[in-house]
Amino acid sequence: TGTLVSAFTEAGDFASAGGVAADYLSRRVAWREPQYWSLGLMIGAAARSGRMDRAEANRQFDTEYQDLIEKEGFSPLNAWATTYAAATETRTESLAAVAKLDAMGLGAHPFPQMWGTSSARALFLAGRGDDARVPFERRARSCSLVLLTTRFWVQANLYLGELDEQAGDKASACGHYAKVIERWGHAKPRS
Repeated sequence: TGTLVSAFTEAGDFASAGGVAADYLSRRVAWREPQYWSLGLMIGAAARSGRMDRAEANRQFDTEYQDLIEKEGFSPLNAWATTYAAATETRTESLAAVAKLDAMGLGAHPFPQMWGTSSARALFLAGRGDDARVPFERRARSCSLVLLTTRFWVQANLYLGELDEQAGDKASACGHYAKVIERWGHAKPRS
């Protein structure tokens, strides 16, 4: 389900992503094991599509964040990344997530490996590209991301290209963009 939501989101089809996410969330009472890795993604997609009221989404984010710390033993930074950062796709969502990060005083810590791209993307979309560069560079150099979570590897290269372009480093920007086009330039449906 997470892959399907991510694919619809990547294609810009927020309505379909939200429909899949809302269906997933409606089945939550039947879960046998916690699915904390996907909950932020699902709540974010449902809210973005209008399938969930934004106030209700914020309440669920806050509850999930607290549950991850209190019941699952997550560090505050891992709980933030899993809940708030994983849900971001837009500048507005990223600004809200980064405001939570700053309010918790967590911004100076290294991001967790699993949610490093999502965390860096939230910072990037919130206008904090300098803070996002190192996590993106780590992900762009990761062989395992190319194979296991290609979306994160491609996003890291895309955002590094944008950061380099903004900094006037045309050669480096073109190198990153070439990797994106090589991997997804002929995606069907169009990415």
